[in-house]
Amino acid sequence: MVNEKEFQKLRLRTKITHLQMAGEFITERHFMNNKVFLYLYNGYFVEVWMRLGFDEVYAVDVAPKRSVEEAYLGKIDLKALGLDL
Repeated sequence: MVNEKEFQKLRLRTKITHLQMAGEFITERHFMNNKVFLYLYNGYFVEVWMRLGFDEVYAVDVAPKRSVEEAYLGKIDLKALGLDL
């Protein structure tokens, strides 16, 4: 597993592989014409972005804690995940 800075530098396909091997799916949401999947990976959050109507991931990005709190408020229990933000 890699830290946040190393993860950000990886190619898209490599990021997906890391999440498949060691990521924990948390929840999903819709944003405009996108379906966004939230994962916990190595102690930080990662979002996987897919355009609705297409079966293809076009972005995988580290999600800042503040963004996670705002976008997923009420959908996830951070304390149940063992996280104290």
